[in-house]
Amino acid sequence: GGERGSSLAHGAIRALRKAGILKHARYLTTTSGSVWTGLPLYYQSVTSLDEYLGESYNPAELTPQLLTGASVGLGVAGLVGFGAWPPKFQPNSSSLNDAFDGGDDAKLRKSLRNREAEPQEVQEAQAILEGFRSCLKDRGLCSCLSDLAIPDGSLQEIYEIATGHFFLKPFDLNERGSFQCHESEVDELQEQLPTGRKIYAAKDQSQDLPFHILQTALLAPYSGRLEDPNSTIASFQIEHTAIYTGIPSGYTGEAANPYHGVGDVLVSSFAWNGAALESVGPGAKSTVKVAKIPTLANTGELAEVNGVATAYIADFQARDWGRKIPKCLVTLMEKVLPHTHVWSPLDVGRDGIPVTKYLATGDAGIADDVGHLPLLRRGVRKMVIYTSAAVHDTSSGKEATNPCEMVYEIAAFGQRGCLDPSTPAGAPAMGLPEGSMTVFEPSEFQPFWSDVMDKFKRREPCVHRGTFTVVDNNFLGIKGGWQVEIVWVILMPSQTWLNALPADTASVLRPYFPNYSAGEPKYRMVFSAMSQYASWVTDSQVVKEVKAMLNITDLDEDEAEHHEHLGERVAELVV
Repeated sequence: GGERGSSLAHGAIRALRKAGILKHARYLTTTSGSVWTGLPLYYQSVTSLDEYLGESYNPAELTPQLLTGASVGLGVAGLVGFGAWPPKFQPNSSSLNDAFDGGDDAKLRKSLRNREAEPQEVQEAQAILEGFRSCLKDRGLCSCLSDLAIPDGSLQEIYEIATGHFFLKPFDLNERGSFQCHESEVDELQEQLPTGRKIYAAKDQSQDLPFHILQTALLAPYSGRLEDPNSTIASFQIEHTAIYTGIPSGYTGEAANPYHGVGDVLVSSFAWNGAALESVGPGAKSTVKVAKIPTLANTGELAEVNGVATAYIADFQARDWGRKIPKCLVTLMEKVLPHTHVWSPLDVGRDGIPVTKYLATGDAGIADDVGHLPLLRRGVRKMVIYTSAAVHDTSSGKEATNPCEMVYEIAAFGQRGCLDPSTPAGAPAMGLPEGSMTVFEPSEFQPFWSDVMDKFKRREPCVHRGTFTVVDNNFLGIKGGWQVEIVWVILMPSQTWLNALPADTASVLRPYFPNYSAGEPKYRMVFSAMSQYASWVTDSQVVKEVKAMLNITDLDEDEAEHHEHLGERVAELVV
């Protein structure tokens, strides 16, 4: 969900941590925009975890000044590449400078000063874009494609550069040529690198956080074309962690089409985006020499992952217009997609060494934007799933939240979509195979969906706890026949929360808040409001359901004090 997903994830994580629940989780998965919160959460060291996440506030307290100050968390307020609020908006009795008064915001003011100058990588990206525009103006689209293709990567790293600048640079996580690993592997990695190379380490153990898994996808941009009625969109889920990265399932033959063999290998994350130099042994674990292949911009490993995981342009195939455009335009789209060097033991040369290919990769949202698949592969039996996918519907001309946009959740239960045109049963997009994303028993969908629609009509979020039967999905590597208990958190507009806001804050937010489209939120004030909203929903509705699911009754002193404070705030709001 772009900035929407990132901001809501920030608030949800803050509230779950404050309530003492996050420490009980084994895994935290992020996909698409929530990756922009997930990576700094684990890797950044410029501020403490408490300062990164900030505090939760009663909606009546959420003035524009508070929402753009450091106390709401540098994870949203520190994104200084974005404006504080819309240019024509003037908050009551305040100016932009007033929002940063006080010692608590010293780090925020320092970040603003340090980033007044335009960084080199942004200048490079602008130069590349200007060259592209000039090419189009002088010779037209198709005639300049050959120039764009030489060298490879001339446009393919723009998204990595841009997203690294906006979402990683505020936390000093995009140093050129840097590597990333788990905090337990730093010494091992340092021995293999030249002196002075920057290493970013994920600090889940030292910060008492769950193990982090994020998703991207290996793409096949020419699959699923309308002129070929037998062609369906092909994509393969990639898992990224601080310890290992790769495609966990193995695909050969027709399942791997249009490739010879895909997946069945996880490599050390610092060796991802490289070429295998040796054959892979038959055992479950092998030691294989890998040559890292730096990108042209060499933005660093975190920036590469950050860009690939959130490259929403990769999902053009899942759009009706994307399946109709000429192949010439597909070539252009591929040239602006992130690419990764990929190899598999299922695709080897005559020497037995895996063949390395430079292939398009991007946002996992081409098939899944929920984040439940890595957990189901691991047999996790208790989950909390946050989703804000019910984005406002512009196709009908109505600026209102539309639950039918929850295509991934609907497909997970094997249902046909309710948008027009309707997607195949068990598929979140036209062109994907029917049943390709079905993982839950279809007959169990209706009670869940009835609850969602009831809350939607009442203009409130839906928190639904239920037990669901997992079904086989061989393509996704999921073995069914067992049950999972899930607390679904469907973030939709809350009239209760919106009515409690200060008038000048409410005037900036859309009536379909928080269900903005992925790139629609552009101001830190809106980011922070979304974060605070997710915390409010979590505090007021989610915590009790999760504690009941986990059978948690004992609270330590800090947690008890937090809940007492939250209880006072909720009581004030109800009154």
